[in-house]
Amino acid sequence: MANLAVQIGHVNGKAGAAYEEQTLLLVVPHIEARLRNAGHQVTHFDGSLQNEPGNYQHDHDGAVFVHCDSGGNRSTFSIGYWEERHPSSGALAGVLKEVYAAETGIKFDAYNITSGEHHYYGNRRFSTRCKCVLIELGFVSNPTQRAWLQANAQRVGYAVANAFIKFFGGAVEQERTQEVDDMPVRVSEERAERFPAWLKHSEGKVCYLDLVDASEKATGAKCRLSLRGDDGNAAPPDTVKEVTVPKGATKRINVGELWKIPETDGWTVIVEVLSGGPVDVWRRQN
Repeated sequence: MANLAVQIGHVNGKAGAAYEEQTLLLVVPHIEARLRNAGHQVTHFDGSLQNEPGNYQHDHDGAVFVHCDSGGNRSTFSIGYWEERHPSSGALAGVLKEVYAAETGIKFDAYNITSGEHHYYGNRRFSTRCKCVLIELGFVSNPTQRAWLQANAQRVGYAVANAFIKFFGGAVEQERTQEVDDMPVRVSEERAERFPAWLKHSEGKVCYLDLVDASEKATGAKCRLSLRGDDGNAAPPDTVKEVTVPKGATKRINVGELWKIPETDGWTVIVEVLSGGPVDVWRRQN
């Protein structure tokens, strides 16, 4: 199997766009886990260490530099590479373009082949035999796309990893069928919403609710989550939970874990916004 590098861009507050770091911290672990499950050796690199190590010190088969774009309400992705220094990177970029677009539904903008790409510190880290690509996953300056990227971090990360698996080989992980809402439901202080949850742990059925800060100025939100049984009656008082959705970020709720619910045919979760918001809620049901 291949020796691959995954470099997370602009962490620790170094140079990145607003919301870029928190989005990448959700996505990158899924890239690395997917690649390792496919049998590849994966090394994680901190993208804030722009001056370390020296030029072309690391010898890998392939490397991906993961970033998010910023600038208006655009909603596309782009890819950069330096063919002259890292031959055959263009072929890897082509596979990444194809797979990422197909698996995320995000439209491809352009290849970012610029003088800046040639001098990008990530390219200088790796040996000339290493195939290196940089991907801008989408625009975190677009609140809608930022919310989608954060709520679908696993899908986004798997799309990047699957491109490398297609190029370098590796075992393909069998996907579990998952019911995912096509669009989030917006919850505000004026309007609560109900979300169904079926929990059959022995059959692998798990329900997640991703609460995404959808406020215009990223102020976050405080929410109350209430549980109802199939008969519509209120659950015991200790099943009412209050959670905080971080500013500009996503709060994931595992319904079964939050309430320690035993195996059952179903529950309904009522989501109310107490302050801040609104909040976009994505439901995922395995």
